[in-house]
Amino acid sequence: MKPVEFPPRFHALLTAEGIFDGTTGILKGCFVTDAFDQKSKLLKIFPKFPEERIIVASNGVNQRLFTPTDDTLNSLITEQIPADADVHPAAGSAEHAAIAKCARAVVFCGKFANWKRLDALLYAAAAYEKTHDDVATIIIGSGPPDDVVKYREMATTLGLTRTLFTGPQPQPLLAKFFAAANVCVFPSYAEPFGMVFIEA
Repeated sequence: MKPVEFPPRFHALLTAEGIFDGTTGILKGCFVTDAFDQKSKLLKIFPKFPEERIIVASNGVNQRLFTPTDDTLNSLITEQIPADADVHPAAGSAEHAAIAKCARAVVFCGKFANWKRLDALLYAAAAYEKTHDDVATIIIGSGPPDDVVKYREMATTLGLTRTLFTGPQPQPLLAKFFAAANVCVFPSYAEPFGMVFIEA
C-alpha cells in the first residue's frame, strides 16, 4: 500500500511534522473503526507509528433512530426536498413531481469518490429508467466540488429523469429515506464496512 493510493493532500505535511513517527510525542494515540482496513493501511503509510497506540473502536448505530418508519417516498420528496433540488436532466418542478410519484426507490448514500463507484449506479439507473417508470434513484451525499460536478454532469449525459441528488442530509432524514427505499446500494470496490451500510 503506497500513500499515493490515498489523497496525498496532507501526507507530506504529516510526514514532515513527524505526527505519526511515534517518537515526537505529538500524537499519543489514534482511533480507527476497522482493524483490517484502516489500522493496516495506517501502519503501511506511517510504519514508525507504534501499533499499540492504535485503538480499534468499532462502528455503532443508533437503533432508536435507524428503524423502520411509515414515511413514504412521496412524503419525503414533497415535504423534505425542495422542488428546485438538483434533478436531472434539468432541475424543475415537473421532474420533482415525477420522482415524488414513483412507487419504488433505489437509494445511495456516500461520499462522491471513485472508489464508491457512484458511476456504476448512474449507468444502472440509465438502464432501469427505460424499463421501470415507477423507480426513482435518490443520491444522498456530496464530495469534492470537481467530483460533484462530474457525477451531476454524468447524470445529465445519461439522460436520467428520475434521479435526484439531495446533497448531504441529517441522520433523522437519512433514516427515513433508508426506511422508504426498496433497495439501498453500496457499489464500493473497497469499504471498511462503513456506517451507511450498517445504518441501512
